[in-house]
Amino acid sequence: MFKEKIKDWGHKAFNWCYENRETLAVVIPLGVAGVTATSKLVNKSINHHQIAVLKDKRCYDRSLGHYWELNRKLSNSEWLAVENRVKNGEQMGSVLSSMNVLK
Repeated sequence: MFKEKIKDWGHKAFNWCYENRETLAVVIPLGVAGVTATSKLVNKSINHHQIAVLKDKRCYDRSLGHYWELNRKLSNSEWLAVENRVKNGEQMGSVLSSMNVLK
């Protein structure tokens, strides 16, 4: 019974496609182009988001040649505090650790 329904549906779909092949010749390429464009746009958006997250949640220490992973984006006042403490001779890692912003 179920097998017959699937077979009947398949025959109906094939017949519909055969009867409307001119329409399908236009619709299918447009659909493929739309899906391709949408997937490229989504992929680009995801990549931009990932780059922004990396930019906001990593801090480069030139003296070590190392990136410090942060658990959140630092505010401007926190960046000023980091800058001042590093200028006073503290290591960037210890400054970020004392601020509890390291991952």
